[in-house]
Amino acid sequence: MFPVISRLNDIANKLDKLGRVDLADKIDKISNEIKESVYKPRFKRQIKGRGVAKIKRKLYYTKNKYKIKVRTKKYRAKKRPMLTFRKRLKHFKRL
Repeated sequence: MFPVISRLNDIANKLDKLGRVDLADKIDKISNEIKESVYKPRFKRQIKGRGVAKIKRKLYYTKNKYKIKVRTKKYRAKKRPMLTFRKRLKHFKRL
């Protein structure tokens, strides 16, 4: 496909030298469309956030680090099952 695109560009250059700018522009447009359709990447990787949101998150965490850690500790104490204690129970059958 690359030789076709290069040939179209050569033709457009020749037409431009001859003074047929309108035809040269049309051929350039066609060659660009072919190039974009053929050489388009199949997938696009998600770009990591590098903007204001990331900076704000980081500042919030550094400012409220103690509160966040206390909150997570309380949550874990309530929600995490005490597996070691339950495993030692003789008649605890639900595990």
